[in-house]
Amino acid sequence: MISEDGLALNLPSEIQDITGKFSSKRPLFIKRDDQIHPWISGNKWRKLQGHLEHALNQDYDVWISFGGAYSNHLVATACTCHHLKIPFVAVIRGEENSNPTLRLLKEFGATLFFVDRSSYRLKENGADILKLLSNFKNPFIIPEGGNSTFAETGLKYLATELSSHLFPTQQKYLCVALGTGATATYLAKHLGSDWHIRIYPVLKGLNLDFEKRANISINKDAHLGGYARWDENLLQSMRAFTGATQIKLDPIYTGKLWYGVEKDLANDFFSEESSIVLYHSGGLQGLAGFADRTGLEVYPTSVGVSKIRPERSC
Repeated sequence: MISEDGLALNLPSEIQDITGKFSSKRPLFIKRDDQIHPWISGNKWRKLQGHLEHALNQDYDVWISFGGAYSNHLVATACTCHHLKIPFVAVIRGEENSNPTLRLLKEFGATLFFVDRSSYRLKENGADILKLLSNFKNPFIIPEGGNSTFAETGLKYLATELSSHLFPTQQKYLCVALGTGATATYLAKHLGSDWHIRIYPVLKGLNLDFEKRANISINKDAHLGGYARWDENLLQSMRAFTGATQIKLDPIYTGKLWYGVEKDLANDFFSEESSIVLYHSGGLQGLAGFADRTGLEVYPTSVGVSKIRPERSC
């Protein structure tokens, strides 16, 4: 465990061999970035790290960032700011309501600022948000999802952790769920030629400008029709994975990642003499959001896994 300016983070995160849990012909691993911290986990931390290193050397009086009502990024940022006693304003797309994510944000001391969708699209150029910014002398604005050039810092560290691990084969596949593309882009930049990035978009119709790169391939069939879309097959796949490994997934990102990897394994997509590494990007607070939206528990008590909310608070 290391401390990043007072944050207790489990780094480097574990790379776990799960080959024996499945009938895989090739070595199968999972990079457990979900274990970094209960709330500041996965690529949320990786993308925040560079922002934090920059901001602590500046004289910002508040952090401001953007997201939807179930945003993993906003939860991670709010928890970081709460722990470091930094004021944080979460600009949230849509009407004010109540859900588990928004309650977490309030618990972590965030100020919630709701804007309609048209204003949200304009971000800091919209009238409502400009008015908000006028209340502060020197705000630090973090883009939605933490997707700025500062995000590269933490993802470069992640690439180093992956590269320094001794896998049983020379060639490796890194399997990554894709939302905005920042994580896959920076990992592809910093991993060597012995790595192939296999991407699983979680939403439909993405314009992927790296689609033709030699070290990247895309499974376009795991999104199930669009962002946050799901079906019973997805839930069954997640439950089977968790029953075998005791590693929880979320239905928005990592669940669809495994769903796609499972199909690729069945179709013998991965080349021989290669290792397959799943990237667990965290975001398990999304399980509570899914239950709130659908009335369904991904992991009912009969599955035999621990409850959704971690014991450890921010």
